[in-house]
Amino acid sequence: MDQGLWVGYKWIEPKSFYNRIFLNSNWRFSKLLKPIGDIDQQYQEANVNFNINIQSKKLWWLGSFTNLMFRGNDFYEPRKNGWFFRRGARLVFGGWFESNEAKKYSFSSEVFTRTFFNFYNGFSYQVSLRQQYRFNNKLTVSHRINTNPWFNNIGYAFVPNSSEINFARRRRNTIENILFVKYSFTNKMGLTFRARHYLSNVYNKKFYLLQKDGSLKPAAFVNEADQNFNLFNIDMVYTWQFAPGSFINIVWKDAAQHFTRNVEDSYFKNFRQTIESDQNNNISLKVIYFLDYLELKKLKKKKRQ
Repeated sequence: MDQGLWVGYKWIEPKSFYNRIFLNSNWRFSKLLKPIGDIDQQYQEANVNFNINIQSKKLWWLGSFTNLMFRGNDFYEPRKNGWFFRRGARLVFGGWFESNEAKKYSFSSEVFTRTFFNFYNGFSYQVSLRQQYRFNNKLTVSHRINTNPWFNNIGYAFVPNSSEINFARRRRNTIENILFVKYSFTNKMGLTFRARHYLSNVYNKKFYLLQKDGSLKPAAFVNEADQNFNLFNIDMVYTWQFAPGSFINIVWKDAAQHFTRNVEDSYFKNFRQTIESDQNNNISLKVIYFLDYLELKKLKKKKRQ
């Protein structure tokens, strides 16, 4: 059960340097509708955030946000019914900007940090960069990259042959790299291409056992719990609208993955190992034809006459 309050104020009449300004604040409180198993806790989390978004005279957007998450109970991270994990309070702060998308070249970026209070010195930041170039009315190319290093992250850890619920303090790193190409032959025929590489690795520093009250107790170190995971996908779709409401779609999908227990920090080495792995290719054809029942009915009447 979530309860929330949203308050906002807008300046929509252009002034000296801006076209419009939006301010808002959100307050949220979340709890379980009823306890899970024999847990006596129902409170889940609460947070408050403040946001400001500004559009300039040149149609650029920029904004900033602050989010305070209070201490909460995580009923899902233990991955076992009847258990919960007590998470610490954290502050998220960041900003973003976006250039005029009507231009041939546009770009945007988002940067934010996440800091935990009295909770294993947890800290992370995320940087997202996107750029797009429209060569003409037919061809558009865009690229986006997100990177999210996380230091002293606390979370569930899979330990082979263990009956306990294991957690670890670890270093996490996630990178997502996406290339998107769109080409329109006509207003009814087009081709889209999307290539995505996803990298996520986890390097464990210390292990804990989850207790019934949601706290953690130090445990022996485990060597086999590190993870280095890569995904590479290509999705290419050709679409032709050959009649009103009727389409032919030809789709090519390519997928590859690479997993190892040895953490590899080099992005390019991860990428090379992934595209050299076994790949799964699929080609599919889909035809959608729209039948107008009323037109068929009219055609029947003409034949009878």
